Amino acid sequence: MTFLDAEGLTWEIMVELEPRLNILWLEARAVRTERNKYFCANTLWDAGRFKQRISRLAGFDAANPKLRNARASGIACIKIYAALSSCWNCGE
Repeated sequence: MTFLDAEGLTWEIMVELEPRLNILWLEARAVRTERNKYFCANTLWDAGRFKQRISRLAGFDAANPKLRNARASGIACIKIYAALSSCWNCGE
């Protein structure tokens, strides 16, 4: 799936500019839930495992000025959050 915005920024371009984004995406995909009685992607996301780390790579705190914008942050958040397993038995 290609995440494209009006300025032509894509996930693929972002990963070329900042390879650590792909590492976070792979980490999100690797989260397994079968050993847990419940799983909440939102808690994992907000607890600092992903959201804060993304902000250092894509968004206003990014080192690369080409990724220092809201569009880059949005694309990275959508892509990486989508890689997490769905919530189950979490009450949300």
